[in-house]
This record gives sequence, structure tokens and C-alpha cells, in this order.
Amino acid sequence: QGTDRRMLARAALEAIGFSVKEIVERMSAAGVPLERIDVDGGLTRSDLLMQMQADMLGVELRRREKRPKGRVRQIHADAGNSLRLGLGDRRPGAA
Repeated sequence: QGTDRRMLARAALEAIGFSVKEIVERMSAAGVPLERIDVDGGLTRSDLLMQMQADMLGVELRRREKRPKGRVRQIHADAGNSLRLGLGDRRPGAA
């Protein structure tokens, strides 16, 4: 009983969820708590991912009607810049 496609797909969605959770935790540690997240893009069509994400984050996820192109890339760039500026990992013992 090995790993099948469904298991791999679910693992990929969980990996995405945990990556986003890490970013949200870093934002919260930097004093930017979130009560709701507006989501857009192709992955928001996955009800499973959206439910996992809401459960992991403990916040409401709201799908946007319009999906502005390039917005996800900009969010990732902004998050990366914040981490490079030292606004990110404030956990005890983190470098």
C-alpha cells in the first residue's frame, strides 16, 4: 500500500497551507495580526485547500470576486522583503 496520486496531491496542498501559515505567523509576530484574509488566484478554487488554510490559520478566508493578475506574486515579494528587512521571524531562538 504505497502512495497514490490523491495522497501526493493532498500533501502538496498541505505544504502550501503550512507555507502560508508560516508567513502569517511571522506577520503576526511583527505586529501585523490578521482577522481575515482575502484570497484570489487559481488555488482558491480548491475547497479542500481553503478549508485546510482556514483551519490552520484560525481566520476567515474570503474568496474575491475579481482576481487581479500578479497579486499573489506581489504578496510573496512583499513577504520576502519583510523577512529580509528583519520584520519576520521573531520566535525565540530564531536567527
